[in-house]
Amino acid sequence: MRFYLKKLILSIPGSTISAIITIFFILKERLKIKIIFGKRNFKLFNLNQFKKDLKNPFFILGAGLSINELSSSEKKFIEQSTSFGINFFCISDLNPKFLVWESPKKQELKNKYLQLLKNKNQRFCGNKSKLLLHDSFITKKKYEIEELFKYFDNIHVYSTALIKCVNRDKLDDLYKYLYNPFILKLLGPNMVYGLHSTVDRLTHLAILAGFNEIVYAGVDLNSSKYFWDEKNLQNEMQNQLIKLVKKNSHGQHTTEGNPGQISASEVIKSNYNYAYSKGVKLYTTSKKSKLSSFLPVYKFTAID
Repeated sequence: MRFYLKKLILSIPGSTISAIITIFFILKERLKIKIIFGKRNFKLFNLNQFKKDLKNPFFILGAGLSINELSSSEKKFIEQSTSFGINFFCISDLNPKFLVWESPKKQELKNKYLQLLKNKNQRFCGNKSKLLLHDSFITKKKYEIEELFKYFDNIHVYSTALIKCVNRDKLDDLYKYLYNPFILKLLGPNMVYGLHSTVDRLTHLAILAGFNEIVYAGVDLNSSKYFWDEKNLQNEMQNQLIKLVKKNSHGQHTTEGNPGQISASEVIKSNYNYAYSKGVKLYTTSKKSKLSSFLPVYKFTAID
């Protein structure tokens, strides 16, 4: 019996097994959403809000050095488009439509977010930037989000359906299942796929929302340096960031992942392969990014 069961499992394509496991996590996450948000007054993130913005590019803003290559007019174009800045992007002088925070492993990180927001209070309030939080900020009691309403008029919370890929060589095939209309209906408008990084979550988010162009800026991956390394920050802030942000000064960015793990660039490349077949275009803004090995460089539209 055990022999036949093993033979049956081995006969199932790896992408099918991964899809089944991922569907299980979708159902589990939907149950959690119903329990948590059914009792608390939080605003759920909804992909449908972008229906009016699909004609413009979707910008994913990382903290790599290449952000400093952008001109003032290019930054203005990004600010006028749908744009998501990740984690400490609030240090930048570029104001994205959304700031995205993953749940910090250390309370000190959250405290630093609040300190930065306090320093830029007038700017964030004036530009009506929105904050997008992963639901772990509210499921873990030590993180209270009420204080954040001092700095944001709009705070949205999203949940992640974890992708479990048992065979990295089958990642391309897996997306044929995950982006199936039936599975997307099961996923719902309040949840996005996630493998291991905010970058891949936002990539999935952009594809699920229906954008035709997705642009990565400051997502370098082949360098551990951050854009603020070239900025004249206060010494106290610079020292705190060095202590708080994990960094390998001689290696790739931590977002790229650990050895043996499916890297962020692999996830993006698989999404690129899928998106290309559907007429969706992916770009990077810098030739210095690791993504430029398979993505073209985006040409900005001139604006007044």
